[in-house]
Amino acid sequence: MKGLCIFESQYGNNPDWSYIAACDATDFVFIPNDHPLSNSDAANMAAKIKAFLTARNGKTANIWIGTPGITAYNAWSSYEADDLTDFLQTVYDDLDPDEQNKVAGAYMNQERIYGGMDYNNVLNGSQQGNKQIRIMNQIRNYVKSGKIHGTKFMWCPYYGHGSDAATIIKEIGHVADKVQIFDYVILQPHTMFDPNASTGNLNGVKYSVSANKVCYRDNVNVIPSKVSSTQIGYEMEYATRFSYSTAVFNDYKDTFSSCKNKPCLFYWEGNNATTFAEVNSWF
Repeated sequence: MKGLCIFESQYGNNPDWSYIAACDATDFVFIPNDHPLSNSDAANMAAKIKAFLTARNGKTANIWIGTPGITAYNAWSSYEADDLTDFLQTVYDDLDPDEQNKVAGAYMNQERIYGGMDYNNVLNGSQQGNKQIRIMNQIRNYVKSGKIHGTKFMWCPYYGHGSDAATIIKEIGHVADKVQIFDYVILQPHTMFDPNASTGNLNGVKYSVSANKVCYRDNVNVIPSKVSSTQIGYEMEYATRFSYSTAVFNDYKDTFSSCKNKPCLFYWEGNNATTFAEVNSWF
């Protein structure tokens, strides 16, 4: 999978599709704003998927519909799986049949597990994090039923950073490798955005991708004996707004040069020739 993230901030205001539509990615992940649904605008996403597919003009275009975002601010609300699958279904239903046939699956728009987790009872524990994982599993079951054509389910959490880095990695490992929820778990190194708090992340993500198991930064598996068939991938993160951007992005390219045949998402900023030269060079 050669995936490109397209956030609502990028697709929402009638973008110039020329670079996006011509790029060498195969999979395109449309990611809406955060829950509640009133912030996310399913009709707008559907309209922009249509515009993108028209501009793509026959080239491979596997579409992933993102759920409204679950964040540190709204994870404590009383949202349920139906709140998120309703959005997926509304976007899908607004597409024409030929467009619907290009939907590969759904993207879980949540960057980490929030609150505590019962690691011994991942799906049925009583802690806040376990409730979120149950909702993820309910969305998986909805997607697997074929109601939005594609049956794949993907998650892209950020790999550990800051003072609780090991806890974040441990949570991801339990969701990715101990239970069968996702077809793909793509790890965000986060290094581009906070290098000092993300020391060791590039190598930790590389170890995880190479082993197809979530690993800590020291290359120790979180779950020694993986149960799931989830494929572990990595995210390339491209930005030019930092003084260190070029040097850090070169670190990404050096680190993941041996992983080019593994599942990849590409985060990007700047809809221009320079940005998409990097995208196309990688893919």
